[in-house]
Amino acid sequence: MSIKKNSDKKKNGSFGMMLQTVFHEKQQKEIKQEEDLREQAIKKEIEEQATFYQQTFNDIKNHFEQWKLSSKNDAVSVENKFIHFNNQQFTDDESNETELFIGFDLGSSTTKVVIGDHNRNIKYPIKFDGQLENAYLKPTSIFLQKKTFSFSNGEKLENLKKHLVENRSYKTEYGELSALEASVAYIALVLRQVRYYFFNTYRDIYKNEHFVWTIHCGIPSKNYDDKNLCELFKKTVLAGWDLSIKNKNVTVNSVRATLKNIETHPDTVEVFPEVVAEIAGYAKSPLREEGLHLLIDIGAMTTDIAMFNLMKENRMDKYPMFSVNVSHNGVIEFQKYQFLQKITDNKKLNESSRNRLKNEIKASVLLEMGGNYFDSLKLADSNFSHNHFLKEFQNQIRTVFNETWDKRISDLDRVSYRKNKIISVFICGGGSQMTSYSTVIKDCLDGYKSGRKLYGFSYKQLPIPKHFDSNNFYRLAVAYGLSMSNNDIGCIVESWQIPDIKSTTYGSPNVRERASRDELYAK
Repeated sequence: MSIKKNSDKKKNGSFGMMLQTVFHEKQQKEIKQEEDLREQAIKKEIEEQATFYQQTFNDIKNHFEQWKLSSKNDAVSVENKFIHFNNQQFTDDESNETELFIGFDLGSSTTKVVIGDHNRNIKYPIKFDGQLENAYLKPTSIFLQKKTFSFSNGEKLENLKKHLVENRSYKTEYGELSALEASVAYIALVLRQVRYYFFNTYRDIYKNEHFVWTIHCGIPSKNYDDKNLCELFKKTVLAGWDLSIKNKNVTVNSVRATLKNIETHPDTVEVFPEVVAEIAGYAKSPLREEGLHLLIDIGAMTTDIAMFNLMKENRMDKYPMFSVNVSHNGVIEFQKYQFLQKITDNKKLNESSRNRLKNEIKASVLLEMGGNYFDSLKLADSNFSHNHFLKEFQNQIRTVFNETWDKRISDLDRVSYRKNKIISVFICGGGSQMTSYSTVIKDCLDGYKSGRKLYGFSYKQLPIPKHFDSNNFYRLAVAYGLSMSNNDIGCIVESWQIPDIKSTTYGSPNVRERASRDELYAK
């Protein structure tokens, strides 16, 4: 009996184990099915995200390609005829001298050059090698191959001006290269092209004349108080000129040798604030009016805003610079912001894809600067009244205004900047063609009319000189001003040199004046 019972127990135990096994197998199968479904869902999501990512990437890329109209070919073959062009004179006979001023506008994205003949009062805009569709623009970048610099082959070195200002270096396959060294090489090659074009184009006019060369280089206006940076720019251009007139390849070794022993006289190069150079043409034109001026230069990478006085003393223009502000609110950055916003608004992208795209935009993978990015601005233009980027630009304008009034001119009635209290406003640079910027500027300035007891603002355009294309002059305005003689450009009074005007109450006639104040303000 007991044996039977035990036997029944064994049967029951085996059946229970079998049920457990079946249940476990079923459970495992369901788990695997769930895992397979989850894996398929993940795979599908990855595939969808890849598709969404690529669609967004291509959309932005195509949008930008249409907008920027980039260079014809970054690796365009440079004409060998000016590679070794070191000539700087037609004749060694110094009895017939001509003074020439090279206006050198080293821009963040492109360089522009204008040569001025002081004796004939003529300006010659320089055309380059066709690397860009706009021949007056030369990309501010250079190539390095086998330790030799060129404009076509090898490792590309970009952002030369930015790196020079920030004292950064390049890590190349040949070792570390300073921004100073790369910039000297760039300037040397550009100056060879400049002289080659000038000599071949105007040979019949100048073939019997001996040149006295002077180079005027622009420097970011906010850095003009920085004497070390001014000296750095001057040294860079001096070395570039010195190397450009030597009959040798521009190599890493030749650049370093030149920097150790610059033979060109220091007076050959002078630096000027870019905003002053831009306004110099206006100061010599019939449109000129003395008094307070606001200049807003909207470039590719930066916006320069300056409030200054225009006056004349001893037959020379004088520019007391009340406030200068430079920020990264340029058109390229504006376009970057639009693309970043477009990515944020794309609901199909997950966070990973969104962040990946944003990082590529921020790193400028898609946004290599072409020379003609201003030519199709309507593609980038729209009404962005709530755009955070444009609000930052508006704050930049307010900063300049507030610094001028709160720290420099606290008593408007004692400063005869204009009898009718209307301030002249110049909106310059490639971005001046964009309604987004101009709308923000006018909206911002209108708010100051009542608060600052102003009658209004007079919006002006820089006058187009003879022999200049109106479509291109807004890109060449700084180089044009720099191509003037020192006396024609005038004298800058730096911000720290300007004494404050103080009063106990707004508009009070009881003003305690400093002895040197009167020479800084137009009467």
